[in-house]
Amino acid sequence: RLAQNIRRLANSSYNAESICEEIVRVDDVFYTHGHVSNTFSCGRSLECTARECISGVIDPLRALFLILRVVIIQGRYRAFNNRRLYVLKRLRQHILETQGAEAASNLKMRVHVLDKE
Repeated sequence: RLAQNIRRLANSSYNAESICEEIVRVDDVFYTHGHVSNTFSCGRSLECTARECISGVIDPLRALFLILRVVIIQGRYRAFNNRRLYVLKRLRQHILETQGAEAASNLKMRVHVLDKE
């Protein structure tokens, strides 16, 4: 049932007034699919993009393509952009391994919360 609601929302049209931008922790955003493709639709690999985030070439808070569309369902942010979320989760994992849990838990991202009300 949750999957049906997410699919319905993903296929709905939204106007600019129904979207608000928030900055949230990567830990607070969840996938809407159990499987994520290895590449973006343009053919670029997720791992390559993650490496560019890790090296600082891409700033996840400034890169417009890394703003995720999300809805809040059952009190949780659910991302429509699962490949982009994967990239940010990989960056989070790298920070966890190199800087520790506190730094990783503070990694933030920009989301557009879609509100149908």
